[in-house]
Amino acid sequence: MAGNIIPAIATTNATVAGLLVGEAIKVIFDERDKLRNIFIRPKPNPRGQIFAIEIPSKPNPNCYVCSEKREIRLKTNVKLTTVHSLENKFLKGTLHVIAPDVMIESSGSLIISSEEGETAVQYVKITFDSHEQS
Repeated sequence: MAGNIIPAIATTNATVAGLLVGEAIKVIFDERDKLRNIFIRPKPNPRGQIFAIEIPSKPNPNCYVCSEKREIRLKTNVKLTTVHSLENKFLKGTLHVIAPDVMIESSGSLIISSEEGETAVQYVKITFDSHEQS
């Protein structure tokens, strides 16, 4: 079985790739107002259409992902805050981030990863040098 390609999957992948190229051309020519979200339906609709085409929603200015300012300044007591509480109470609880990644910029240390096993030290207290507390 290894190496066998199911024709329907290859055809669907090629179709999606072609649609993606069409949307990428709009970006290249700065025609972002013409961009569309295109989905392939599992079954044709009553009109026989297999593509669902939508106009993308406008960015929500209150969203931390799609707003113009994509950063958050967090002030916390670093002597009491654990990685576990930062991840579960703040990132997942307050900000509703599904799979957060957090890195200490000055050291490049990954303290929270959305991928299992990526962080060496998890759920321990974070300690910072004084220059990182600002």
